Amino acid sequence: MTAESNRKAWFHYALAIFVTLIFVLPLIAMLVTSLRDPAKAAAGFSLLPDALHWQNYVEAWRATNFPRQFINSLAMALGVTAGQIITSLGLKIKQIYQLVAGKVNLPDETLHT
Repeated sequence: MTAESNRKAWFHYALAIFVTLIFVLPLIAMLVTSLRDPAKAAAGFSLLPDALHWQNYVEAWRATNFPRQFINSLAMALGVTAGQIITSLGLKIKQIYQLVAGKVNLPDETLHT
């Protein structure tokens, strides 16, 4: 390996680490903030919480209808995956799927005249 290619490799690694940190640090900050005391979380950011408040997740679970939201997200993911499979395989049902998917994307006002 020459000195020039070694410098390029180090630059690429440094750039990759920098971009990774840009994406990962907000996720870490979100996780740390979610484990803080709610009153202290609103006051400002600190890297380490005083104590871990796992109760925050229990309260969030109870405050929202999480199981229903999860089922809706799962149904959407499975529908999109099935649609991708149907359209990529060239099945005869492809046109029907495209009609249904197209109708879903239209506002109801455009269908009622």
